[in-house]
Amino acid sequence: MSYMPKEERRRAILEATIKLAGENGFAGLTARAIAKELGAATGLLHHHFSSLTELKCAAFQYSNEKGFNKLVAEAEELTPKAAIRKLLASYPEHGEELEIRIWMSAADEAQRSPEMAEVFAQVNNDTQKAVASVIRRGIETGEFERRMEPDKAAWKLISACFTIMDVSSMPQTNLTRETALEIVEDEITTTLGAKLA
Repeated sequence: MSYMPKEERRRAILEATIKLAGENGFAGLTARAIAKELGAATGLLHHHFSSLTELKCAAFQYSNEKGFNKLVAEAEELTPKAAIRKLLASYPEHGEELEIRIWMSAADEAQRSPEMAEVFAQVNNDTQKAVASVIRRGIETGEFERRMEPDKAAWKLISACFTIMDVSSMPQTNLTRETALEIVEDEITTTLGAKLA
């Protein structure tokens, strides 16, 4: 690996980790495989991260910052209807299969690693807060009906919508992305009393 400033090296390590986790899952990651992907020695990883677990957790957080947090920032500029669609029904338009694989792998890894469980829970809690904020804004503007407490509605929607999109991304499933998107939009309409289209 050629010379890079410290933050660029760290970012390169995270990117390589995400790429390999997307291909093989977090459970299949090794420091040697990540170093090989970078064209560097494993010592480089240990210089930036105290353990492989710390690196996995940082990579998941970094992936979320690049993906979902970017959508949250964009959603803040949209009407509540457009924002909720962007946050919950955006996968087919953006082709975010890698992000879905990373989330599914992080959920699996969280079952074995208390550190990943803590990070995964925090990312989910932050996601719920972002969705609940959009729901509250939509209730205030009259775009959504208050059919249940916004915090509960957010948990319901992220659980249902993300799960259906995850299933539709699996190879050989009979659930198409188009059908999954229809189900997601129906769930949003049912929960918030708002047609998105």
